[in-house]
Amino acid sequence: MREPERQHAHKGEHDYQAGDREAVRAVMIRRLLSRLSRRPPDIRREVTVLITLYGPEGAWLEARDRWRVAREDARWRGSQLLRRRGRHWNSVMREIERQTGYRHQPDNARGYLER
Repeated sequence: MREPERQHAHKGEHDYQAGDREAVRAVMIRRLLSRLSRRPPDIRREVTVLITLYGPEGAWLEARDRWRVAREDARWRGSQLLRRRGRHWNSVMREIERQTGYRHQPDNARGYLER
């Protein structure tokens, strides 16, 4: 049984097709990476609520306070659930930074420079 004859594309046509393949591949990679890096819906929902209630800075501070409480509770009680809650609030803080561009600048650095 003979293989069907391959039709060869003209030189310019082949370059165009290769460019299309590269563009499609780039779009697919971008979509995959955005899906992989996207936070779970519960974290995005939490971030939306906090930003709506407190604004970017207040939302970040509230998430930090909840993260600290969860971290301390996990340290004293050793609970896996509490460690998971700490990771949850840390993810909320990172998502607030990603969505709003807010970066917390602690007062410690300012106080150190004034000495």
